[in-house]
Amino acid sequence: ISASSGGFIDDILGLPIQGVFKDFDNDGFVDILVSGSYQYLFHNNGDKTFTEIPNPFDQHQMESYAIGDLNADGFLDVYGGYAELFNDPSNIPDALWINNGNSNHFYGLNLRGQQSNRSAVGAKVRLYSALGIQIREVRSGESYGISNSLQIHFGLGQETQVDSVVINWPSGIRDVIYQPVIDAYNTLYEGGCIIPSVEIMASGPTGICPGETISMSTDQPYIQYQWSTGDISSTITTGTTGNYQVTVTDANGCTAISNPITITVDPVTIPMISVLGDSILCEGGKATLQSSPSTAYIWSTGATTQSIEVNQPGPYYVSAKGLCSFFPSLPVNITVLDAPEPQVEPDTILTGETAQLLAMGSQIAWYDSPTSQTPLVIGNLFTTPALTQSTTYWTSSTTSFGLPNDFVGMEYHQGSVNADVNFEGGLLFNCFQPFTLKKVKVYTALAGERKIVLQSINGDVLQDKTVYIPKDTSIIELNFDVQPGTDLVLTTDATVNLANLGSLGPQLRRSSDNINYPYEIPGVVSITSSTFNETRYYYFFNWEIGFPDRECTSERVPVTVVVEDDNSATSLPSWTEKLRIYPNPGNGQVNIALEGYFGGSLMTTFRNAQGQIIQTREFQASAGGALFKADLSAFPQGIYWLELIHAKGSIQRKVVKQ
Repeated sequence: ISASSGGFIDDILGLPIQGVFKDFDNDGFVDILVSGSYQYLFHNNGDKTFTEIPNPFDQHQMESYAIGDLNADGFLDVYGGYAELFNDPSNIPDALWINNGNSNHFYGLNLRGQQSNRSAVGAKVRLYSALGIQIREVRSGESYGISNSLQIHFGLGQETQVDSVVINWPSGIRDVIYQPVIDAYNTLYEGGCIIPSVEIMASGPTGICPGETISMSTDQPYIQYQWSTGDISSTITTGTTGNYQVTVTDANGCTAISNPITITVDPVTIPMISVLGDSILCEGGKATLQSSPSTAYIWSTGATTQSIEVNQPGPYYVSAKGLCSFFPSLPVNITVLDAPEPQVEPDTILTGETAQLLAMGSQIAWYDSPTSQTPLVIGNLFTTPALTQSTTYWTSSTTSFGLPNDFVGMEYHQGSVNADVNFEGGLLFNCFQPFTLKKVKVYTALAGERKIVLQSINGDVLQDKTVYIPKDTSIIELNFDVQPGTDLVLTTDATVNLANLGSLGPQLRRSSDNINYPYEIPGVVSITSSTFNETRYYYFFNWEIGFPDRECTSERVPVTVVVEDDNSATSLPSWTEKLRIYPNPGNGQVNIALEGYFGGSLMTTFRNAQGQIIQTREFQASAGGALFKADLSAFPQGIYWLELIHAKGSIQRKVVKQ
């Protein structure tokens, strides 16, 4: 391996501890797996170069590992261990990463020494095929003190034939296997005793219900059997959860151990609820809740279908049947926001007049039909065109819900004030609905620029921001628009840290005491862990979460303008034709101007839209012109009716306060 092989000089950061060559994709070329401060998997391109595979595992950094084909499918799996480098253990459980495999072929050997050591440590194996010569060794330990599987494994790519396999034992004995069957593990005893791989066959599905049993046997007959249960028969029957294996001996005295098979009694299957749409509804809206597939369902509403439609607020959950029993889901919360209808009064006018319609509500829109897409007017007041016949309009109210900011995460730093200079940590979190990560609190003893990074589960940079962080405690503004996703990471850029601070870590404080994951805003965000483990909380405290505004539009309300014929109107005094009420609409200060009045007492009465009298005054007016003032500023916006009562009758006029 040299610098020209690609990636290794510039890409491996931190302190690497383990590094081994293994063919993880069975293409016939060994890849490189590195762990330590950071984990890396480099794919062998087959041309003496390597390409880094991004995020082959998860966001936790693997400190050490062991490699072998645990499920005997021909592809190498990884058993990962997590610690803070050499001396600090963690409470992150070890993880078994099963290789998903592909269509490539393989060949493998389990070597059993006779004159050499039983484990065949030191044996060297050469496989000859159209790919060339591949060489493997049986090693008791590799890299920095790890032991991997002693099984010999070769990837063959798309080759379907092996010319020969040559085994050189530590004792000097040389065995040769000609044209072995591929896609199998053979057991070879030093000196030439070989037995094909042994498969356990189950009589049915390996998940069973209580009281049921399942039988297991090998795919080929053998002379002797020794099951992990202690049974020595060719077939066993069980009704107990567990892993089962058998050691067999053939007629030549060669022995081999089968693949393991797992039997599970009443396997636990937790259903998941998906919200098809939004979990926050406007009044009158609906959401569909769908359970993961099962054979039977019981919802908290009593429904028994896979999906339900809901329009009421509250938590919903489903119990779904597993193989045998029912298992409950976690609840899903539905929020319903009010969408109140506008308050509006009809109007009556004479032929050829315009009507003034006032609706009380927010963001009022007026339409000429119940289904029109384009409003006639936006605003509380709508002045109609001159009308010659009664006409109905429709109006709606739109309410905006500006949800207040919320906070999540560890509120302040607790524990050691040390900063990990060789480790770039981060926080793992799940986003359930869009939000804005507005601000976070950080602590540092070293001022300087850092790049704060939001990453996906695959390590892709979704958003980033470079900020200057002064010494001591700071609130930094991010304004990251976060979209739904799982295992998102809030971290820093190690290359920027190295350039600006001289260390891979950002030299920001992380908590080591009183950490209690998860930190949650239910239905919005859950901070689940750190990239190291749950005993650390890295860097970003007291997240300030902002929410997008919600808008809910009411049902449309009809309002009718009644148009009366001039001939149907009651005869009124001539001075009423010159009566002026202004400003109308206005802010509550009302001027009543008369011209040609015959003189005498004039009573003014104001009523609200419900017909209640809210103000009454009496004026004495001389013949001719007069001006009176009324004050409605103490009353809310709306439509009011002014009645003028005089010696010869009364008249009414509408007054609109905006």
